[in-house]
Amino acid sequence: MPRRLTLLALLAAAVASAAAAGCSLVTGPRTESFVIRVDSLTGYTAFPGALAAEQLVWAHVGPNGCHRFVRFEVARAGARMDVTAIGERTTGAGIACTQAIVALYGEPLHVDPPIQRPLTIVVHQPDGTTLTRELWGE
Repeated sequence: MPRRLTLLALLAAAVASAAAAGCSLVTGPRTESFVIRVDSLTGYTAFPGALAAEQLVWAHVGPNGCHRFVRFEVARAGARMDVTAIGERTTGAGIACTQAIVALYGEPLHVDPPIQRPLTIVVHQPDGTTLTRELWGE
């Protein structure tokens, strides 16, 4: 019994000292979301207003394979479509990442009808600025 109490006391002291030193007791990979900076939108700018359209998104996502594109967050109201490109990075001790740069090389952004004249696409950037592009429904 005294051995068990001694072992428990040592374990409690080790956990307390690790917490006091700022060490995390959570191990393994963690993911965090971030806003991707979009470089440009390409594609046709005039469409039949009753048909769906597509714009291609070009962006640098991250410096290695621990970064990835997750989704577009889209909010549309009238003649304005707000878009935010969301990425995710994996961090943590012992994480191995490929050294390939991750980018969006023409990721399709779908624009559902109706397309007003003009429909302004507003892409929100991580620094608070925006990138805009106008589409024309005919």
